Amino acid sequence: MFNLTTIVFAFIIFCSLTSFGQENDYTEKIIESISAQKIKHNMEFLASDLFEGRAPGTVGGNLAAKYIAVEFSSIGLKPTGHDNTFYQYVPMHSSYPLASSELKLYLDSTEMNLHLNQDYLMYKTGQQTFTPVPLALVFVGYGIIAPEFDYNDYQSVDVESKIVVFLDGEPYSAQPDYFDGGEATIYSYSSSKQRIAVSRGAAGSILIPTDKNLNWNDLKKEFGFEDVSLAYSVSSNLSILINPELADTLFNPADYSFEDVLIMKRKGNMKSFPLKTKISFEGRFEQRDFVSPNVIGIIEGSDPELKDSYVIISAHYDHLGIGPPVEGDSIYNGALDNAIGVSALIELARTFSSLDRKPGRSLLFIALTGEEKGLLGSSYYTDHPVVPL
Repeated sequence: MFNLTTIVFAFIIFCSLTSFGQENDYTEKIIESISAQKIKHNMEFLASDLFEGRAPGTVGGNLAAKYIAVEFSSIGLKPTGHDNTFYQYVPMHSSYPLASSELKLYLDSTEMNLHLNQDYLMYKTGQQTFTPVPLALVFVGYGIIAPEFDYNDYQSVDVESKIVVFLDGEPYSAQPDYFDGGEATIYSYSSSKQRIAVSRGAAGSILIPTDKNLNWNDLKKEFGFEDVSLAYSVSSNLSILINPELADTLFNPADYSFEDVLIMKRKGNMKSFPLKTKISFEGRFEQRDFVSPNVIGIIEGSDPELKDSYVIISAHYDHLGIGPPVEGDSIYNGALDNAIGVSALIELARTFSSLDRKPGRSLLFIALTGEEKGLLGSSYYTDHPVVPL
């Protein structure tokens, strides 16, 4: 409760212009009005099997959006979505790779068929990821360009229209202000590495996991869900996670073996170099287009001079939906991620709406969709805000 009090107090100071003493009393009144029981009730309901994991574009996901909209309406929020509703419809495209997809690895005059789930997994999927002509592979270390650390894995290689191969993670450092000196930076994220590859003109990327604690069967479960993107920003690059058991094959024959690369990793002297293998990919997918709503409501501010400025309070309501079963249960309920967050959002909206004296600035409450799929709802909102940002 201390953290919540601190956050709400700072929030009230920002939203209003009254004196410090008055705001202290005002904040205490708000804190006392927040009902932990109501948050718990909404969390348990939204995380129940009725909502089937709240995946975007599913019956359960749409039902969750409708429930939040009904709550917003009963609270007294003003709808600010499409056609005077609480919904801002977000267009999405989803794709799921089928086992009949063909990924081929070319080694000199021989070719090797790789099998989905057994040999590789796909980050991004869809017709746009085809590479029907064999493309050369280039190893680019960790796949990182980090100017602030004077680090560039791409400086000595040409990757234009080629497939880059990189390791997970980032260079080890004992220095707290250099890469993972105790805590990983954004450069260790696969999404960051993929964006860098695209910016360098690569046609695709292959990530090799090197963490010995990773279990391939566990990874298969993580990739057992459809890939979803905004309909207007579908990826055009092939992005693959390859089974580390095949890493030796990618580097054979090459100037350095995969074992050499692991030694470079341990010694901190990573090199980038072209490989002598190529790949082609012909995918087959289940695809669909759909819309999934952000749910948006507003409490108008009480100060005539401040009401046209807005404080946005948001939480995502989606989760993973139905996927590979875990101990016989295939519904990923997402109580902590993020039924509890959106339940707190609803309760904050109820609390502020019930105040006799509203904050000076207007409050915009947004229950976001598509967070689990890559911050899709928030990205769409920033592209299409209902009030000026």
